[in-house]
Amino acid sequence: QYGYALIAFHKQGTIFKMVKATLMPYESFFHRFYEMERIESTIVYWDVESQAWRSFQLENLLDWSPVC
Repeated sequence: QYGYALIAFHKQGTIFKMVKATLMPYESFFHRFYEMERIESTIVYWDVESQAWRSFQLENLLDWSPVC
């Protein structure tokens, strides 16, 4: 939640994406804590390159890795 990660997933079932993401601005933007145990189907993340919030379906997650 407080660092960066590389996330690999399929967008819309076919398009492969790999993004550098973070949740660091989550609390200030949404005015609540990020609760991982409440994730049911959609993962929200801050796309570092695009400087925007994005999301993907949990079942499309391929892999993730922390980065510095």
